[in-house]
Amino acid sequence: MKSKAHQIVEQLLQETPSFKTLEKHKQPLSQEERAMLKGKSGASVWKATVDGQTYYYVHTHRAGVLRSSMKGVLAVYDEVEATG
Repeated sequence: MKSKAHQIVEQLLQETPSFKTLEKHKQPLSQEERAMLKGKSGASVWKATVDGQTYYYVHTHRAGVLRSSMKGVLAVYDEVEATG
């Protein structure tokens, strides 16, 4: 089993899929993920899984940010929402 640090390094070294690839693998958020967004409605959030890696995209019509976790999405949500 790989250490958490090794997993993070591998993840950082992986090339992020193109936006078209992410859109092709788009899937609905789980109920647990939706619950994490409770009270937030100004920006859209969706996820895609490509080659076993899940990516989360939070966006408005003006800006978008890709993150590897819902925790990452929550960290930038208000900033992205402010662009709408």
